Amino acid sequence: MLVQNIQLKHVLLLSAAILSINTIACVGGDEENAGTENNAANAEESTEYMEALPTAEMLSLENGSEGLRLQALTPEQEEEDGPASELRDHIANVRSGVQDVVERTHASIDKVMAEGTLVATINDERQCRVWDYEGQRASWRLLVCREKKELENVDGKAFGWVAFARPLGSMDDQAFDPVAAGVGAKLVREDGKRGGAGRVYYNLDNYAKHTGEDVSGKLGIGYRAAGKARQMVLGLKDFKPRNATDTRDSLYRYTHLIGRGGRFVFLTHHDLLTRDADGGLTIGKDMEKEYGRAVAAWNTNGKARVTMTACGGTVGEGSCAHLRQCFQTDGPVTFEQVTAEESMLDWEATSCGATPMPADAAPAETEVMFEGSTEEMLIPEPVEEAEMM
Repeated sequence: MLVQNIQLKHVLLLSAAILSINTIACVGGDEENAGTENNAANAEESTEYMEALPTAEMLSLENGSEGLRLQALTPEQEEEDGPASELRDHIANVRSGVQDVVERTHASIDKVMAEGTLVATINDERQCRVWDYEGQRASWRLLVCREKKELENVDGKAFGWVAFARPLGSMDDQAFDPVAAGVGAKLVREDGKRGGAGRVYYNLDNYAKHTGEDVSGKLGIGYRAAGKARQMVLGLKDFKPRNATDTRDSLYRYTHLIGRGGRFVFLTHHDLLTRDADGGLTIGKDMEKEYGRAVAAWNTNGKARVTMTACGGTVGEGSCAHLRQCFQTDGPVTFEQVTAEESMLDWEATSCGATPMPADAAPAETEVMFEGSTEEMLIPEPVEEAEMM
């Protein structure tokens, strides 16, 4: 049985986490702590510092033709091919909102590294690099430091980092607001691209303050992009991307296996079910939101399966319904089933393509409950070799 506080209890408290993250000391103020060396540095000398930061591509919820590329049907497609998928559209909205925020934030950070003034310094006895950049709307500072301790379950040098912004023209270091922060290490990817593992936090209220973007809330990602897999645990707190009207508190787990497909596990509070003319439950909207645990799995041919357990809302207080749906990631629903008992669910083999990772049941509590401190996102464990076969 899902209850309302599942949504709120197990997501990041990022406003506290960003300001108290113990891998980074504040820049400026105390000269002894802020650094006794301040030497010119070049990008080549600083490559390992730069490569410890995750790229937007490493944190992407899509990957060319293989990723979770979900598109809503146009009215013409729906009329010609069949009904659209409410579940697919909901997942697509979640994916696109997170994707947009990550891409825009990292575009700002990339610009600071590419065009900013770079110096080497020592911060709290750690070797660091600092980039300063005057943008169109704000002054930016990126601090990256070699950490004394390695990351748990990660092979590779660990670097902590914080990206700050303050109003243009300000000379007060106390006016710097943390926009993003994290700790990470470089890893090797199967496709030859740079990979990595670590945690990253975004304070979108501060990002909006200094960029004018219409976003708000907090986003945290524990990530691992290495070998044949890319994995993420995403925590959303009061999250509102561009063009959205509602905020979102939720937790997502994403796995993409190169050349095979992937799996997206999530909690949600969304209007997904309604009653038909006979009073039976069916997928649709009626202004009543249900709490749900769901898993969407897909293959590289674009065939997807979704399983969800939805409770409350239209289903009724203290009650749950179970549903399955199959569709092409850019096409109509090919199979749909809603039942009161999970044991009654079944896939229709000719309509539902096989997926490399299972979507046979809604995820267990251990898959969607946050494991550990709410101030740190969990770094995913490596995918087992058996899952990649």
